[in-house]
Amino acid sequence: MRISRVFAVLILGVGGARAAESQGALNVTTDDAYVTISGDSPILRYHYANVPFKPYVQELFSPDGFNILLDAPSDHLHHHGLMFAVAADEVDFWAELETCGKQIHKGFAVVRKEEQSGTSLGSFTEQVDWQRPADNAILLNETRTITAFKNPEIPATLLTWTSELTPAKDLPSVSLTGSHYFGLGLRFQPILDGIGTFRNSAGDLGQIIRGEERNGRATWSCYSAVVDGKPLTVAMFDDPANARHPATWFTMPKFAYMSATLDLKTEPLVIKAGETLKLRYGVAIWDAQPDDKEIEALYQKWLALPH
Repeated sequence: MRISRVFAVLILGVGGARAAESQGALNVTTDDAYVTISGDSPILRYHYANVPFKPYVQELFSPDGFNILLDAPSDHLHHHGLMFAVAADEVDFWAELETCGKQIHKGFAVVRKEEQSGTSLGSFTEQVDWQRPADNAILLNETRTITAFKNPEIPATLLTWTSELTPAKDLPSVSLTGSHYFGLGLRFQPILDGIGTFRNSAGDLGQIIRGEERNGRATWSCYSAVVDGKPLTVAMFDDPANARHPATWFTMPKFAYMSATLDLKTEPLVIKAGETLKLRYGVAIWDAQPDDKEIEALYQKWLALPH
């Protein structure tokens, strides 16, 4: 049996990409610790080496160049911008303690730029091993691909995050579990804390888990705020092919956080030997406050684009 689920990150509204080698082309550059994808200006910065516990997107920019992400704040050092983590066989890969697991960067399989039916893309594929701390045994092998797109029909830059998880060799299965916020998590800049409003496609943020933290099921979730007099909206999308669709969204306004989860606290998810769990979500960023219809329209366009 093959478990089909995908993570994607969609960044839309980043104005005209730079014509590096052809009109609308995107650039992908790497150095000893970072991968940068850019058009006229940086779109994202991915930190893969010399990280404490996991690779992650460290910076992610709005069309006007505002970085929405916060990395390792003093209150939660283990919050790293846009990151993906769950618990595997009772090993916590979210927190960063001596008892926690590490996601180990093993190398890049592919780095590419190309054109497909009028869509420019730049991408990289990374091999990541999920390592248990007690004996350094590998629990999961992950193939993680991040792709930035630019399509003339959507005046924006598009990024897709795909994670394919397979139990390590000789393991009969791996059980995924975790807290109500484990998944693909996004920590916002402090200037966004407590000033915005969450909403989703279902019109219901869901049940209160603790304090102001909620879990609600929907096809997309978003956070809108006004920063220094300028509107900003960040939405995350769930792919219909994902396991447990629609996603269970974790939202927290006190310090602004949004996470696409598999609801692993309620029900573990087992990946058996020979199976692959494929995960994809989307994230859209506007320097505006689109209404629900506009967000839904963008969600549908994202689904129709070649991933």
